Amino acid sequence: MRFEVIGKVKGKGRPRFSTRGKYVTTYTPEATASYENWIKTCFLNQCKGYKPFLGAVKLTVYAYFKIPKSYTKKRKQFLLETKKNYTHKSDIDNIIKCVGDALNGVAFKDDAQITEINAIKEYGEEDKLVVEIEEILKSEYL
Repeated sequence: MRFEVIGKVKGKGRPRFSTRGKYVTTYTPEATASYENWIKTCFLNQCKGYKPFLGAVKLTVYAYFKIPKSYTKKRKQFLLETKKNYTHKSDIDNIIKCVGDALNGVAFKDDAQITEINAIKEYGEEDKLVVEIEEILKSEYL
């Protein structure tokens, strides 16, 4: 299973807290919730008729970041030819968390099923995520 999420790549934001009297509530920032919904929408649009995996899952995430226009042609070419070279924000662990949470209950029953993760950040022609999901162990063997 493979799908793309076109647009600026974002990581999971830190949870926010609010207090009302003696009660403390936790909530997900609006930008994170919106991006997770966008990931879910892209999955549902590109993987129609898909039934969630029930067994162990391998998740592979490729995060591509557009090269700034201010870079020279020579520098752009170098960055496109070399792989795994994007060392700026968003943190790769936060990107993975955002993807896992967005697909929870949609691509797999629970994100606890993810037993293997591969993730790569690099420069690309456009901002996008490419997500691959593979069931590596069927549920009847668990």
